[in-house]
Amino acid sequence: MRKTILLGRPSLVLATLGGAAGVLFFGAVVALSGAAGVAAPGVTEAIGGMWIGSIVAFLVGWLVVPSLMVAAWKALPGHAESLAGALLKGLLFGVVVWVAAGLLLPLIGARAGLFGAAEGIGGALALLVASVGYGVVTAAIASMGGGMAPLESLGWEGHGAGRAA
Repeated sequence: MRKTILLGRPSLVLATLGGAAGVLFFGAVVALSGAAGVAAPGVTEAIGGMWIGSIVAFLVGWLVVPSLMVAAWKALPGHAESLAGALLKGLLFGVVVWVAAGLLLPLIGARAGLFGAAEGIGGALALLVASVGYGVVTAAIASMGGGMAPLESLGWEGHGAGRAA
C-alpha cells in the first residue's frame, strides 16, 4: 500500500535536527582539512571571533538554513518519498549553500576571499565538500518523517518505523 503525502515537504523539527547534524559534519570537514594542511576558510573568526562566530554559525546552520530548505523542498528536483530523492534534493541544496557561502565570504570579511579561493584550490574544495555534505546530511535526516525508513528505500524490507522485524 502506498502512503499518502499530505505535505510535500519534511517537518521543520526533523529539518532542524538534520541541520544540527549537518553543521557538525561541516565543522568536521573543515577541521579535517585543517589537519591535512589545507587552510580553512576562517568563517567563524570573521563573524566575531572563535566563540561568537562558532555560536552564530551553528545557529544559522541549525535553524535558518534548514528552514530555507523546507521552504524550497517542493521546488527542488527529486522524489518526495524516497531516500534517493532526498539525497538529490540535499545535493542540490548543498550546491546552493556552497554558492551562497562562497559569495558571502568576502562580504563578512573572511580571509578566504570569494569561494575560499584565497586559500588555494584546497580551501575552495574543502568549502565545496563541506557545503554539499551539509546539504545531503540535512536533507537525509529531514526526509525521515512520515514512517519512511532509509533502509527500506534502498530495498531492505522490515526496518520501517513502528514495525517489528
